[in-house]
Amino acid sequence: MKDKVIFLDFDGTLTNGDFHIWKFLWRASGYPIHKNSYYAKYKKSFIQGDISYFEWCDKSLTFFKQKGITSKKIFKCARHNKLIKNVKKFIKILKRKGFEIYILSGNFKEIIAKSLGKNIVSKITFIQANEFVFQDGKLCNIIPKDCDYEAKPKFVEEILNKENFDKSKTFFVGNGKNDELVKSVGIKSICINAEDTDFKNKNYWDNYVFDNDILKVLKFIN
Repeated sequence: MKDKVIFLDFDGTLTNGDFHIWKFLWRASGYPIHKNSYYAKYKKSFIQGDISYFEWCDKSLTFFKQKGITSKKIFKCARHNKLIKNVKKFIKILKRKGFEIYILSGNFKEIIAKSLGKNIVSKITFIQANEFVFQDGKLCNIIPKDCDYEAKPKFVEEILNKENFDKSKTFFVGNGKNDELVKSVGIKSICINAEDTDFKNKNYWDNYVFDNDILKVLKFIN
């Protein structure tokens, strides 16, 4: 049985949470995001379970393609993703301690990679996130990788079973309501800078911390 694995959420966990990739994509494509917008309509439909995550991505893509959003415009957004303090050092420390490191996010693999940089990405075992497909510099497809709510624990369990990881030495770090179910897999769950979750609820979180320095999480990881 393999030792030490950690799963990390990205938005609001490794970042300050001020930037939202889907809002950016809609705005960058020239659409509003107010409560009566198509963005709000489809997001609400997904959260309520009226459409699947894949349908949400597909409907959004249709609008993006109509405006011909470019890769250049999309990748500019990576600079808006502000990492909280010591994220890169945190990942280096985890790697030295022998951890396999997974990132699972509703963001996009390319944006996460650009935000972290090649050196840090090389230390990460796998990034589970959506992917862009471009043709002639324009967005032509989105490869959806559902990593929200029920999909997060499902992905974690699949990896644990496939790689034969020890659950007692497995950790998850997240920040929101869409991360709450990960603990149900039987691993230790840590909440940092809680956004819309009851961070004191032991059904969801073993520990919590409010700090702009991700290194403060290390005291809960052994």
